[in-house]
Amino acid sequence: MEEDSFLHDLLAAHSDKFGNLLLDPSKYRFQVLLSYEKCEACGSSEFVRHGYRVDKEYFYPASTIKLAAVVAAVNRIRRPPFNEAKKFELMTPLSFHPLLSGNKMQNDDQTNSYDQKITLAHTIRKLFLVSDNQAFNRLYALGLH
Repeated sequence: MEEDSFLHDLLAAHSDKFGNLLLDPSKYRFQVLLSYEKCEACGSSEFVRHGYRVDKEYFYPASTIKLAAVVAAVNRIRRPPFNEAKKFELMTPLSFHPLLSGNKMQNDDQTNSYDQKITLAHTIRKLFLVSDNQAFNRLYALGLH
């Protein structure tokens, strides 16, 4: 992506917050990509992108969503109906019912050396230690419902 001055000028206008980053952006591996849809009143729209040091260093953001899934799941167990009995904890066994016919209920996890059950604590552990996709899917589903 071709770099433009829009983001640099915007960041420089707030040097009290971004000054150190602009003085030595490679030290902080600082990059910004801003994308938005600019809608016109006539019904047409345009996709606009602005970049600052985009692709200067390798950055793989896919795993950054993991923390959001954990926060959403933990916040969800603090709201009804989970928190009504005050008995739901990180080690409470979980069951995941099938969404599609032919699938079976999931309530065992042989990788959990404690009790071979699916628990929120073990699911979080798997997510961060081995980047387990099924763990992410479970946390995401729990956080949404």
